Amino acid sequence: MIFILGDGFLAKILRFLSKIKNYLYSLIYLSLLTKKGKICKIRRYVKLFNPDYIKFKNNLKVGDFVWFNIKPNKKNFSLEIGENVYIGSNVQNNTW
Repeated sequence: MIFILGDGFLAKILRFLSKIKNYLYSLIYLSLLTKKGKICKIRRYVKLFNPDYIKFKNNLKVGDFVWFNIKPNKKNFSLEIGENVYIGSNVQNNTW
């Protein structure tokens, strides 16, 4: 049946499923954060250590395989990322 539909149709279905998977990953990671802006997107395989001490502002995009290693700070947020920021893939951020 796959051969009857052709590569174009199958490719569209696979891209659609990939978008759904990315959206679900983003929802899961954003649910861990207590402070986040309006438009935040987080891609797959992101590691968040101490997510309670991270604050994301509006219009933030985080790529694949990004690592946030944050030292807890009881007074305020240890890491605050501003507006209109794109963090590319394979980035490691250690905030101590």
